Amino acid sequence: MGIDGDLTRPDITYSLIVDNMTRALKAQDYVTAGFLADLAFIARSYILCVSNNGKGNCDWIRRAFNARVLILRRFSNY
Repeated sequence: MGIDGDLTRPDITYSLIVDNMTRALKAQDYVTAGFLADLAFIARSYILCVSNNGKGNCDWIRRAFNARVLILRRFSNY
């Protein structure tokens, strides 16, 4: 199961990112782990934004997340 770039289920996506970050750290792939930590922060920010403001006000966070997922898919196995 890959990371959902659209954040349709942000809670599941967040958990998957943390799992992948743990695997990257165990493999001593610190660049990917750092990138995944950034993704986790953005996913968590999106969750908080939606819970406080509704989905319409948080599209910019979702777009930023989506762009980073595309970069991750191009340069990493996670």
